[in-house]
Amino acid sequence: MTRPMQVATPSLTLDEMLAQSPWFTSLDESAQRKVRADASERAVAMGQLLGRHGDRQHVWFGVLEGLIK
Repeated sequence: MTRPMQVATPSLTLDEMLAQSPWFTSLDESAQRKVRADASERAVAMGQLLGRHGDRQHVWFGVLEGLIK
């Protein structure tokens, strides 16, 4: 028997998180537009893998809520 994967609803949207980020707000408007255009939001269930140890990642992960181990 497997436990169903649960995905919590984040309390912040991606735009709200970026607006509160000192790194993002320090960028000029052109850079902010580029970052926002390339950013995407993805909900991940507890226990779901984003990659394996030693795998080379080609993206940057930001966490709105929770923890990555």
